[in-house]
Amino acid sequence: MNDSQKHLDFFIQLIPKMLLHFQEREINSIQKFSLGLLDRLLKVSLSLKVIIQKIDTTPELEFSAGIIVRAMILDMLIGLNFYKLLKDCLSKNLTNDAIKYLLQEFCNRALADGLDSTAKSLKLAKDLGYISSSQLEEAFNNFGHNQKKFLNTHLGKGEMPESKYGKGDSPSVLFKNIACDSAMKNIAGMYDLYLFYSKYDHFGILYFETLDISHNENKERLTKAIRLFVNHCANLYDIIERVSEKGEFITSQLKTVEVYLDQKNGV
Repeated sequence: MNDSQKHLDFFIQLIPKMLLHFQEREINSIQKFSLGLLDRLLKVSLSLKVIIQKIDTTPELEFSAGIIVRAMILDMLIGLNFYKLLKDCLSKNLTNDAIKYLLQEFCNRALADGLDSTAKSLKLAKDLGYISSSQLEEAFNNFGHNQKKFLNTHLGKGEMPESKYGKGDSPSVLFKNIACDSAMKNIAGMYDLYLFYSKYDHFGILYFETLDISHNENKERLTKAIRLFVNHCANLYDIIERVSEKGEFITSQLKTVEVYLDQKNGV
């Protein structure tokens, strides 16, 4: 899995520079969205590097790799849907302000996903007696204060916070959006990988099918997934370059990723 190690090392060496560049800067929703996905790619890369080094002697590590890859493929689907929205906006010749609004709303919706379910979980904890009514009100008030950008108006009186954006799109909807785009349809093949690795993430009868797959086949599938991470990384750097103040550093970092992508694709 030499190529996989090479890709992971590339992410591990590259991404911290971009994260550090924005560390002390005020960022918008689109930058937060992209940098957050890059941060996850970095952490996934660090984990998979350790796993790959030991996977031949400890094949049971394929389970951990599957859980990790499944999460990253979902990140990729979200990133590709953002990219599709950007492409569609540009093709419609919308104004820059209109494009910026639509892209920010997409990112806010993605960032807000899970807020409602978290609030409901807090209420459930109170209903089951794990926390008191006063603790629940305090938790709701803190939640409302800390996440107010993504919530409907919260009065700070112990009421349950409510997201402005509701529940995010399901993986199947994210996949459908890409599959219905003729220019991106070939990329949507990665959904097969997502479905396979979901067998690791969800315990059920389909999980047992993974136990019958050979070690070599699992390694080939993992190699294929990690190759896709290069495209994901390139998309995120492209997004950051488009929505950030122009400068030599970001331009040079994007160029580094584009050159690496071309090499990966044999150009």
